[in-house]
Amino acid sequence: MKSMGYIIDDAEEVYNIIAESAKKEFLKGKYELGVLNRYGQRVSIAVELAGKREYLDRVCVLTDEYEQYGIHKGDEGHILAAEIRRGTFLFYREDPKTLADDLSASIKIEDLEVIESSDVTDEDILEELPLHNPEWGCKVEDGYILNLKGERLNKYAYNYTVPA
Repeated sequence: MKSMGYIIDDAEEVYNIIAESAKKEFLKGKYELGVLNRYGQRVSIAVELAGKREYLDRVCVLTDEYEQYGIHKGDEGHILAAEIRRGTFLFYREDPKTLADDLSASIKIEDLEVIESSDVTDEDILEELPLHNPEWGCKVEDGYILNLKGERLNKYAYNYTVPA
């Protein structure tokens, strides 16, 4: 589930998506009956679960400060959650061999460089924020942490560049 952008906090949401999809497919007759035994009837229903958060920026780590988490300078991955907490983004590293997410850590904004910027809109970011709070820091522009009200949340700009 990590490689699809889900975290443990999404468990109830994922359960509800699967349950609702399974119900719809069952009512359409799109299922296969399996073994019937003393435990009941086995029913298989194909459910498609879309990824989440896959649209956030791809980034590269600029320092070895996170070696204790197995994350090294030059590691690439993506920002998993829109909110900025204590000047950090939740970063998921991509395993270079499998391209699946394998490690995560909170990484300081200034220790990340954007490799590929996403087309995420303010509405998408707001949807990702806990309690949909537009006052939460969630964007970095010109080195400043901003909220969706356009307010700067830090006094000094980071030396944080986005490749052209």
